[in-house]
Amino acid sequence: MPSSHLLDLIASTLSVDPGQVSEHSDSKNTRNWDSLRQVILMTELERIYNIEFEFEQINDATSVSRIRAFLEQKGVAAA
Repeated sequence: MPSSHLLDLIASTLSVDPGQVSEHSDSKNTRNWDSLRQVILMTELERIYNIEFEFEQINDATSVSRIRAFLEQKGVAAA
């Protein structure tokens, strides 16, 4: 997944303008990134890539960089 596609997916899931999501976005500095949307985002990534995240990964994937790291652990090139 090209970098912009991941950012677009995150923006869409959070219902924010794509320009508000960057490589530095996380749950603390991005509007609407709450626990419910966190689960929805991770579920969408699981569906798109036919992968499954561990419970801890779902809880810990609270930034773009952490999401990328977990995707790479699953063999998904998201960079």
